[in-house]
Amino acid sequence: MMRFSSTLASIALLTSCTPTAAEAPDGPPPVIIVSIDTLRADRLGAWGNPDGLTASLDRFASESVSFMQTWSASNETLFSHASLFTGRYPSELSAVDYNFAFPDQTPTLAGVLGVYGYTAAAFVGGGHLSPAFGLDAGFADYTVSKEWGSLYHSVPQALSWLDDLPDAATPFLFVHGYDPHHRYLKPTPWGYAEADATYSGLGRNLVRSHAGTAKTAEGFFFARRRFDQIFDFSQLRVWDTRARQALQAQAPALRARRLQAADAAHIVDVYDGAVRYGDAWFGLLMAGLQERGLTETALIIVLSDHGEGLGEDGVFNHRPALSEEMLHVPLMIRPPGGTDAARVETTTSLVDVMPTVLEAIGGTLPAQLAGRSLWGAVGGAPLPPSPAFAETAFRQLAVRTDDGGLVFSGASPHSPFLPALLSASRLDGPAFDSLGGDKAAHRQALVDWRASLDVRPLIDGEISPERLKILQERGYWSGQ
Repeated sequence: MMRFSSTLASIALLTSCTPTAAEAPDGPPPVIIVSIDTLRADRLGAWGNPDGLTASLDRFASESVSFMQTWSASNETLFSHASLFTGRYPSELSAVDYNFAFPDQTPTLAGVLGVYGYTAAAFVGGGHLSPAFGLDAGFADYTVSKEWGSLYHSVPQALSWLDDLPDAATPFLFVHGYDPHHRYLKPTPWGYAEADATYSGLGRNLVRSHAGTAKTAEGFFFARRRFDQIFDFSQLRVWDTRARQALQAQAPALRARRLQAADAAHIVDVYDGAVRYGDAWFGLLMAGLQERGLTETALIIVLSDHGEGLGEDGVFNHRPALSEEMLHVPLMIRPPGGTDAARVETTTSLVDVMPTVLEAIGGTLPAQLAGRSLWGAVGGAPLPPSPAFAETAFRQLAVRTDDGGLVFSGASPHSPFLPALLSASRLDGPAFDSLGGDKAAHRQALVDWRASLDVRPLIDGEISPERLKILQERGYWSGQ
């Protein structure tokens, strides 16, 4: 198995800047959040993966509290990060579609930390985090390093920003990259670190294309169809058994090519190389923070916004479903100076991050936060059971608990009739898909959750040209 410790050390020596003084200021600690987009929890060694893909992340876990059962609030970058930044669910904030926009005066983590004297900056990979989508609210400095970019682009800029900060400033730094996001293929030596570089099947072409894997469904590659033509988003249930059977039946007429087992395995191996690549750049970031003394003074949180389907149900994507592969994400919290490694197995959610940070700095939580603080658990206190919820633009809701979960399909998260539909639909019918555990109890949890939310209405109108262009660059909308 290839190891990257020497490679990472060489990169750090070549690219690191002269560190500035890093005496811990009086008052709250610096706060740093790192989001590695599309990283499945099961790829980390700290989550049990034996393949050694994540040496840097695993070292971080050895000094952190790892929340082993963390679930995203949505299966797309835009909505998941909106929840991360507000501690609320997407439909509480805006339309769960690509017209999404924070309402005026929405308390965001960056904005609230600004009230406590923090200087807030974000260095992101664009795409769904581009300012066009409005998630820059509250940040004094919000930089798109490159559209659909990597930690390769954002990490050096983030470290340079830290060097330029006045000594008296307390930073809130958010760093993001799309490293394991499609297109999966990354530069040498990472691109084929796990995969056979001589493989010549269909899978080779798909990982080289910016939207190839996104056009794969039910084990077929639909070269002649755009993503929004493959999945019929007008259907009541976008990805239930009936919809999938219809897609299989259409495949010959659409000249779709069936992936072989070797193709699927090659795609997974290239994804794993992208995980290695993101891990290496995360290691560089941590080396830079250590040089600047911030590993001793800062609260550092590492997470992903959602997972990725890697051939389950024939999909290499994260948008069609709210399955474990799409929603189970890593979450690691490292207090200043680090701590003994610990694992928390209780179900948690990314909506818990904002209240956790605010409690850690001694702040006051805004009203209406959906999440709960995990800071006590970082200190070793027991964490009571609590369900995690998720929603998507494609008429799906999900609940996850310590003993399983339930997915509901067939109604918009903005429907005023949703609690009634959840209550009335047959548990053994097509609307529900069990993830284990007590289905009736999980349904009641969904009913109670939806009834408790002040859901925003849908927004009429076309998607702005600026947003549409960004979406088309990665095959998210028509035109590709």
